[in-house]
Amino acid sequence: MTHLTSNELPPGYRLELQLTVANDEPALALLATASGLSKSRLKDAMTQGAVWHTRGNKKQRLRRASSEVKTNDQLALYYDADILATPSLVPVLVHDHPQYSVWHKPAGMPASGSRFSDHGTIYRWVEREHRAPAQLVHRLDQYTAGLLVIAHGKGAAAQLAQQFASRNVVKEYMAVIQGVMETPCEINQPLDERTAVSFVTPLANNGQQTLVRVDIQTGRKHQIRRHLLHIGHPLVGDRMYGNDASVPLQLLAWHLAFDCPATHERQVFRLKADQLLRLTQPGERAS
Repeated sequence: MTHLTSNELPPGYRLELQLTVANDEPALALLATASGLSKSRLKDAMTQGAVWHTRGNKKQRLRRASSEVKTNDQLALYYDADILATPSLVPVLVHDHPQYSVWHKPAGMPASGSRFSDHGTIYRWVEREHRAPAQLVHRLDQYTAGLLVIAHGKGAAAQLAQQFASRNVVKEYMAVIQGVMETPCEINQPLDERTAVSFVTPLANNGQQTLVRVDIQTGRKHQIRRHLLHIGHPLVGDRMYGNDASVPLQLLAWHLAFDCPATHERQVFRLKADQLLRLTQPGERAS
């Protein structure tokens, strides 16, 4: 099969390939033969998490180009040239501990990956650049900025995950919503047939929009965005639920508190004043 160089790949090139291994051999050679992609491009794709290996009941990303695969193993390649070419954003380290670290994730940086790649995720960035094992214990939506804790070992991950499950963690957000809200409210609206509770407190308004603080008691998918839409105050900049693409999503995880998995002392983190959302005046564009 003719191998495709980078110059020969058409814009938006995408290839999905599933293989059953017939004979023991290097994974890279098998993928090159089956896909027509050059080995150099496949090496990059493997490093960036686009290749999956299944043996028995164990499925995981295959990153090492030197890996050997065995007869009856399953290989899958999910190659998307645009995704693989997307540069990774850079989070800011807020607190570093041997068992965990706290980061300010920028809007646009995903917390978790897809089958096509995980190279732009915050946990892979921490693994590569911070040189520490990284395990997610909670998530922020890709376009939500703010504080996120990463565990650096299975023990710390289990302890932190238990705190999130038992609601021992404080997670507070700031948001700018459409319309004027003058009184605090509790939103107790199930999402996906599961209990979901949010508390919304107005802080200021400009006659058209309101700056609010949101405290969530549960962690359902897109909970804040869906709850605010439910009460008629969609988030400013919410393309999915508010049909508003005029500005970036105005949602920020600004306050995070949990017990240190090593000392069990309470750890409290808040973004600085100049990092918080602000309410713009009518006609002024939000950043």
